[in-house]
Parts: sequence; C-alpha cells; structure tokens
Amino acid sequence: MPIVTIASVVCFWALNLAMVLSLACTLTWLLYNRFNEIPTRITIENQYEPVQNLPHPAITICSPNQITASGLKHLNKTLVDGNLTINLEGTIPKLLGFYTILKNANITLLAHLQSLLDDNRYDAPEVMGALPQKCDNFLKLCYLERRKYPKCNKLFRPIITAYGICCSFNSFYEFKEKRNVPINNFKPFMIRGSEFHDGLTVVVDSDPENSVPHTVLYAGAIKVMYSDWTEFPVDHESILVEPGTETYHLIHATYTYCSDDVKVLPSWR
Repeated sequence: MPIVTIASVVCFWALNLAMVLSLACTLTWLLYNRFNEIPTRITIENQYEPVQNLPHPAITICSPNQITASGLKHLNKTLVDGNLTINLEGTIPKLLGFYTILKNANITLLAHLQSLLDDNRYDAPEVMGALPQKCDNFLKLCYLERRKYPKCNKLFRPIITAYGICCSFNSFYEFKEKRNVPINNFKPFMIRGSEFHDGLTVVVDSDPENSVPHTVLYAGAIKVMYSDWTEFPVDHESILVEPGTETYHLIHATYTYCSDDVKVLPSWR
C-alpha cells in the first residue's frame, strides 16, 4: 500500500485550490470584459412632463370623396383615347380596391385599365393622387391656439394612407407625386396651452355633389386618425365623424422618452 504523507495531502489540496482560484479569476476577467462591451445602466427620471413641453400629435383627416367628378373629368382630358376604349366612370372606382376589399373584381377590366394607364404613362398612385378631393377644398376653416387660419394649407398637407389621400396636421411626412416623403427641416407644432380653445378646430366639407356615384366612402363619414408626429397615420387610433355633425375630441398626452445614457449604448443585431 502506498503511504500517504501529510505533505502529499497538503500539496494536493493546494494544487486544487490554485486551479479553482485561477478559474475564478479567468471567469471574472471574462465577465468584466463583457460588461465593458455591454454595460447595464439604470437611469431613473421623472416620468411626468408639463404638457407645454410636448409636440402636438399628428391629426389626419380623410375626405370620403376619394373620386371627384371634376378630377375624373380632368384625368379623362389628359388620356389618349380615354372614354373611347373604356368607361372611366365605371372602371376608375375599382382603384378604391387599394383601400377597401373588392368583391367580384373583374380582372379583365382591371387589366384593360392598367393597359390604358401604361399607354399614357400613368401609374395607380398618380391617378389616385389626382382624383380625390383636395385639402384646399376639403378644409374650409382652421383654428389653432385661438388663431384663425382661413387657408388651412398652412397647417395641413396631403398624405397617402390606407384610406386614400388625406390631409395631415403636424406630420413629418407628406404625399408628393407617388409616395410619402419626409419634409425637409420639419419642426413640429409645440403645445402652448392646455385650455379648451387652445386646441385644433377644423371645419370640413366633403362636397358630395362633386363625387362619382357609388364611390363615397363610409356613407359620407369623415375619418380622423391620431398618431405621433414621427409616424405614418394608421387606424389604431381613429374615429368616424358623421356628416353634418360637430364633434369634440379630447386627447390625453403620453410622454415616452429614452435617456441619453441609454441612447449611447451599443446595439447587438
């Protein structure tokens, strides 16, 4: 039998202890390097902010008159052999399929329409941008922070949405030619007061007499959408306003922020 001496036992445990200590140091060093790459910082800030420090939301108002009779007449004048090859008044409303679900769609008729537009170097977004009621005609009068705007184009710009061409207030985007594009050097309207008459007041007229039959959306109701000024208008926060009515909308501000310490953190993809 081998003889186990005290010296050999001490040497064995000393070696094991040294190995454990070296392993612990290695793990600590690896964790420290990982922390340097992805530090975790917790910043506690006051989540309550005066409403005067917030921008107005983007408010998008959509006319139900997305195919005006005057717009269709003007489009027909620009087309070569327009009504000679296809019934525009009966076919152009099919383009509303971009915004609503079409039932029993005539594919042959739509293909004929597409061929006519191609021959005249038009595309669907250009046509749908030329036909709806213009914001200058749709928005009759605007008030913002008790100031009167007889020409609402100083507040609203056209924007394309899932419901056609609409008019948007305080939005970072606007519709130009074929798509929504960011507005250069855009500065959002900031809230200056929280009293009742400090908000936005708009008078609209969808001009139903200037619409193509069977094309007025939502039975003439006005679509109103709310979103952050940096986002596209969506249907998540929206309401339908019946024609011939006066409505009031109260919007509660929600302030979402990210501290500067979090912004500088590296991102992993």
